[in-house]
Amino acid sequence: MTFVEIVMAVHGAIVMMRKGKAPAVSAIKLSNLAASLISLVLTQTAILSFTHQGDMSYYNGLAA
Repeated sequence: MTFVEIVMAVHGAIVMMRKGKAPAVSAIKLSNLAASLISLVLTQTAILSFTHQGDMSYYNGLAA
């Protein structure tokens, strides 16, 4: 689901750049892109937390 969200956010940002929408609309689209990238990091952290036994703080720090 995270990858679909990223694709939709990138598509929305590209369409926004082509059409030259209002600054408020572009800010909303870019904040949606930032939120989807944060969601990707959180998904990676969640998957690593239940698939690996041990301290994953090093890898979580690399992802952030």
